[in-house]
Amino acid sequence: WEMESSENFDKYLQALDVNLVMRKLAATTKPNHEYELSGNVITMKTCSKVKNTTTTATFGEEFSEETADGDKVKSVVTKVSDDEVIHVQKGKHERNTTRKIVDGKLVLTLETGGVTATRTYKRI
Repeated sequence: WEMESSENFDKYLQALDVNLVMRKLAATTKPNHEYELSGNVITMKTCSKVKNTTTTATFGEEFSEETADGDKVKSVVTKVSDDEVIHVQKGKHERNTTRKIVDGKLVLTLETGGVTATRTYKRI
């Protein structure tokens, strides 16, 4: 999945206390996402010029991870449907990321501290 658009992402990063330099760098990158499902396990890969991350989770089970901005969190990924997954991360800040297929596009809705950002991706 290749990013097409991003709305309110800088405000979202501000709410996470990401510094100005890193926010500006993040604003210039257009990450690609890749997902693999194997039974009850999902692998989520994000590739960008800034940082690459891979997260593997079993649906409904808590696990530890480090976010792209370095926060160490406890996370749970829940499969809502074949087209929707919710990823909750609790650390310095609580973050909720919903990944949902809408009209053939991947829509990520990112929420923290009352701030919501939306990033839309097209299939590649």
